[in-house]
Amino acid sequence: MHRHLLAGLALVMAAPAFASVSAPTLDSSPAERTVSGSFAGGTWTARSLMVGQTSTLTVAAGGDPIYLPARPGKNGVAFLETNAGFCSASLMAGGTALLTAAHCVTDTSGNIIANTGFAYFYPGPNDPFYDLDFGFEPGIERVAIGAVHVAPGYTGDVIDHNDLAIIFLAGAAPAFANTYLLDALADPTGVLFEVAGFGNRGSSGATGANPGSFGRLREGDNMFEYALGNPLFAGGWAGLLGEPLGQISDSWVSDFDRVGFAANDTSCLVTGGLLGTGATFCDTGLGPREVGVAGGDSGGPQFVNGKIVSVTSYGPLPSGPASATSAAASTRAGANSPAMPRCIATGRGSRASCPAPSGPAASSPSPAPGRC
Repeated sequence: MHRHLLAGLALVMAAPAFASVSAPTLDSSPAERTVSGSFAGGTWTARSLMVGQTSTLTVAAGGDPIYLPARPGKNGVAFLETNAGFCSASLMAGGTALLTAAHCVTDTSGNIIANTGFAYFYPGPNDPFYDLDFGFEPGIERVAIGAVHVAPGYTGDVIDHNDLAIIFLAGAAPAFANTYLLDALADPTGVLFEVAGFGNRGSSGATGANPGSFGRLREGDNMFEYALGNPLFAGGWAGLLGEPLGQISDSWVSDFDRVGFAANDTSCLVTGGLLGTGATFCDTGLGPREVGVAGGDSGGPQFVNGKIVSVTSYGPLPSGPASATSAAASTRAGANSPAMPRCIATGRGSRASCPAPSGPAASSPSPAPGRC
């Protein structure tokens, strides 16, 4: 799956259902990292980070209702707050674990640091801040997090297609929360998807996201332009980004074209101008529901036919105004993903014991066999 980052400012309140769980010390900023570089005379920045064609603010503030989450289909998309920061997550088949991005739960070396926090769920019909309105908005429920597992091979780098994590819940998810299956795409090129997340929102695609506006669930559409390992690039992305191809090839890129604006067609500008593919990956958008992700959407799902194929990971930006050159990359989460923890990839809900993570990512104690 592809990864994007979500952030939020949380008000932690005591609740009888979680009386045995102490309030976590929360990071009030997005789980975001940045790396920059240069290539062929240009510069780029990759950020581990929903802005739409029109406003994604609240309807009362002029927001467009086309970006509000479909209910009950998105009831299993959770707002995740931990001591490592704020992100988006999805409730997996079986209802015991969340899928999110590894950078949401680790430090920059890939070591797991998230050890306390909550996942928030809501069934509608209103549009609350999931954490700030907990205890005030009827229907919001939270569940404490338990053991955390990160995909083997995850390095902690911003650009890493192993950016996947599984978080087991310490209690039962609410009955209204949907669970989601994973699916695999042999080739993401040109595949349409739906994305959901709690990231920063904005008044229009021209102005981008407003910092600190995360915490309300939004959804929209986009299209996978290509994987960084597409053979047409002949490994060129490795040279452009300065990372081994084996670490980035399954990053799937989408861009935010602000429909009809060729100058905003980031995929076309970068691949045609720097990697020699001409107009192969050129298009000018999908329509009014096309969105781009922002800080706080990390770990959120990308859906194809109702199944999760990737998670939001990071946003590669060439030099220039962010509103004109935005793109996003995701990490493959389908059942055949090389980064997907085997306990989730096999059976898609029939649980076996989780293997111990390998590589630089340490883990909390594994769940008992049968609870993977």
